[in-house]
Amino acid sequence: MRLIRNTGETITAADDGRIIKNALGDGLFESVEFTISNGQINIPAFKGALSGRDFTFDAQSLVPTLPTTSTPVTGQIIVRIDLSSETPLSLITVLDPYELTYDDLNESGVVCEMKIATYTASLSGVISVTSAANNVINIAEKVNSLTEDSGWKTIGQHIVYRIINKIVYLRVRQAGGDMRRHGYVFGTLPSGVYPVYSFAEANVYGVGRVFINQNHTVTFETSSESESSNYIQATFVYPLG
Repeated sequence: MRLIRNTGETITAADDGRIIKNALGDGLFESVEFTISNGQINIPAFKGALSGRDFTFDAQSLVPTLPTTSTPVTGQIIVRIDLSSETPLSLITVLDPYELTYDDLNESGVVCEMKIATYTASLSGVISVTSAANNVINIAEKVNSLTEDSGWKTIGQHIVYRIINKIVYLRVRQAGGDMRRHGYVFGTLPSGVYPVYSFAEANVYGVGRVFINQNHTVTFETSSESESSNYIQATFVYPLG
C-alpha cells in the first residue's frame, strides 16, 4: 500500500518523522540490561526512536573502544543514524570527551546520535556499564500529556475555564443581579490561562463585547459609557502559547 497526500504527493519518511518526533521524542521503548563477558558488552535486542525514526537492534556483543593507557576512562554507547551511509543505522562506542551530533533528520539533517549507556574501561577491558538516565520513552506518559485535562476551574463568580490538551475553553457569564456597565471587570486570568494576544467575543446579545485584554483582565465593553446589561455571556476557545 502506498500512502499519499490528498494532493497526490507521496508521504516521505521525513513527513512521518516529524509526527513521531513530536509525539514520542527520542529514547528506547523499554529499558536495556547490559552485561560484560570476555571483554565485550552484551546487549539484548531493543527498539527505540531517534529524530522521529524508529529503529530495531538484534541482540549482539559489542567490542568497546578501549583507552591506550591503564588509567580508567569513561565512554559512551551510541545509536547513530547516518543517512549518507549504505548502512544508516549503527551502534558504536566512543571514548570521552565526545560531543553527540544531533541533526534533525526531518529537516535535511544527515547524522543524528543518541547515548544509550556509559561505560568505564581501561587498557585491560571494560569495568562497568550503566544505562543512560531517562533514555526510555514512557508511552503512557506521552499519551496522557496529549490528553491532559485540568477539569473545570473558576475565577471569581463569573468565569469558568478548562484546559484540554493545551486548548483553553473559557466561559464568562453573568445573569441577573446588578447591571453590568461599560468597563466592568469580571476578573483577571492567572498565569498559564491567558492568551498571548488580546481578543474579544464579537457580540454579547447586541449590547457589547467581552474582552480578554493584554493585561489579562476580562472586561465588558460597550459603545457608550451609559449602556449596560443584566445578562452577559461569552465563550472563548484558544490555544496556550
